[in-house]
Amino acid sequence: MAETVILLSLALGSLAGMVAGEASRALAEHRLRRAPPDRLSIALASGSALAFGWWTPPQGDPATTLLRAGVVTLLDLVLACDIRERAVYPMIVYPAILGLIIAAPLLGTSVVDALLGGAIAGGLFALLYLLARVRYGSGALGEGDVTVAVLMGVVVGASRLPVALLLASSIGAVLALLVVVRARSLRATFPYAPALSLATLATLLVRAA
Repeated sequence: MAETVILLSLALGSLAGMVAGEASRALAEHRLRRAPPDRLSIALASGSALAFGWWTPPQGDPATTLLRAGVVTLLDLVLACDIRERAVYPMIVYPAILGLIIAAPLLGTSVVDALLGGAIAGGLFALLYLLARVRYGSGALGEGDVTVAVLMGVVVGASRLPVALLLASSIGAVLALLVVVRARSLRATFPYAPALSLATLATLLVRAA
């Protein structure tokens, strides 16, 4: 029975990643394509299969399992859209924030904790956005990154937000280093929503460990 649950979790996680990857591709190209999945979609499918297999408890109820699959798909979609076209879609993120506040108890937190997490993370990144805009101009940090920070705070809650912020800064530092090395320029910029999405998922996985 446990083996069956694990296999189903891996399959559901892989499907979540593939759907997110191909949906972001369709949004970027403004059309559906009948073409094989690209490397980003395959990478998301592989990574999400492992993450979801780890996150899903052997005796998880169907509602919680489906919600978690939705969260993985959402985080993958936000990550992929920012990688493909440096875009965060409010029509995706805003309804997700509202829905996940309501569904917070199924994610192991509370509505109050989710609200506080979203408010603290959003306020912190709004301040960073203003400081970055004054110091470096537009492009250093986007308004979309602030909304993704709110999403991160809502998903992990205020109680787990310090862990998520630490992970986000660590992942962001690694991504920044990779971009600088590849571009051979200290002035190179990179999308930050992937770091926030990965940090959110990592925080959930750490709690599940």
